[in-house]
Amino acid sequence: MLGLALLALVGSVTGHYGWSGFTADSVLKVNTAVLSVCIASLLLLDSCGRSLPAVRHAVALLVVGVAAVTLLQDVTGVSLGLDQLLLVDGSGTPGVPGRPAPSTSVALIAFGVALLLSPRSMVAHGLVLGSFSLGGLAVLGYLYDAPGLYGISGYTAMSLNTSLVLAASAVAFLAAHPDAGLAALVTDTGVAGQWVRGALPAVLLGPALLGWVRLHGQRAGLFGTEYGLALM
Repeated sequence: MLGLALLALVGSVTGHYGWSGFTADSVLKVNTAVLSVCIASLLLLDSCGRSLPAVRHAVALLVVGVAAVTLLQDVTGVSLGLDQLLLVDGSGTPGVPGRPAPSTSVALIAFGVALLLSPRSMVAHGLVLGSFSLGGLAVLGYLYDAPGLYGISGYTAMSLNTSLVLAASAVAFLAAHPDAGLAALVTDTGVAGQWVRGALPAVLLGPALLGWVRLHGQRAGLFGTEYGLALM
């Protein structure tokens, strides 16, 4: 997470936008990269047991504030100058220069609100998993070559880098608080924890891989819809 965000910042500063995105038409935007670095640094402090409430709240408010204003710009169609406040975006990607996708803003708002809550709160964990879902949906969009899963016509699309950072942020949040919520179940030393650790990879990756096989098999004419449905 931190590495992708820093790489995007270096790429944007140097003009090597290929470092900011794995595809030609979308990159991890500067504002999103800066917020991701702040989140990653905060979660690193959490994992070391050195988190300060004041710093946590400041980062959370910064994330929510920037993401909310960005989303407001998308909704109203008014530019408030926030998108290129830190750095002029010369990547030439579709959409408003420097502005992340609306789904990215929603995911960041959810994550920021989660940071404002107690790390042990189930609401916080639910918001983090919601952010993970938005990032994961975009990853599936790139895997399946389905633009509708990572972009809305007329708006900036969520880049693959951004989707990976959002997903990694959620995993990092859970890892930084291993004794709460879903993470507590995963790290449980009993039978339940063992079962979850064994099943989780299949639950997360199995449907995605089967979906990829079904989609590309049907596109290649190897089998029809009925066989694909039975496969799933």
